[in-house]
Amino acid sequence: MNYAGKFDASLSADESGLHSNGHVHVETVHAAHVPPGAIIVPDAQLLFNGDFKRSGVDLILSRDHQELVLHDYFKGEKRAALSSPDGAHLTGDTVNALAGNVQYAQADGSTAAGHIIGHVTKLVGTATAVRNGVSVILNNGDNVEKGDVVQSGSDSTLGITFIDGTVFGLSANARMVLNEMVYDPNGSNNSSLLSLVAGTITFVAGETAKHGDMKIDTPVATMGIRGTAVLFAVHFKLPNGVLLPD
Repeated sequence: MNYAGKFDASLSADESGLHSNGHVHVETVHAAHVPPGAIIVPDAQLLFNGDFKRSGVDLILSRDHQELVLHDYFKGEKRAALSSPDGAHLTGDTVNALAGNVQYAQADGSTAAGHIIGHVTKLVGTATAVRNGVSVILNNGDNVEKGDVVQSGSDSTLGITFIDGTVFGLSANARMVLNEMVYDPNGSNNSSLLSLVAGTITFVAGETAKHGDMKIDTPVATMGIRGTAVLFAVHFKLPNGVLLPD
């Protein structure tokens, strides 16, 4: 297996105002394989740290003065994964979210209102959420929704508390996709999926990790989390050892 970066998950000292005790079990760590049909993006910095934009059926990746156009990327129903040359990749669903190509339909076919899954509980500096292709400035107390791409600014930290009690802290210049959060205190099918695209996150696991299916996805591995609350850190680094996206 070849990776275009370094994945690191560990217990962490408190860096984001998160406090906890208890234990957590990383039930599964599945090393990521490049999916069949993945498109190779030669520049890993552009892939994991660039801006994603949809233009018609084309996908445009840009960073600084670089630009890469993937023609006809949005043609058809399924989206190909995007991979760096060494194998770290973003799934088609994650690319959809990064490009703001995520909308949820109601039973009658109309576009559903945003599904609130948490709110901002701590913010130092600046942070944004890309929601349906529009960048929204986040403030303390603001809601976050399913499908949001949240990103902390330079010299900033962002804390989010989800509806199941899970608390996430994003370090400066971290980016995370809020793919899924299903939680019912009386239900038995609780689940969550959050995708780290770049940087460092810390978290205290909530009810879903105890009584459901909690997963954290990174470009090189997917973790299944079980157990009670504990402070945990997840990092994604490029091969040269520079923490994305610094």
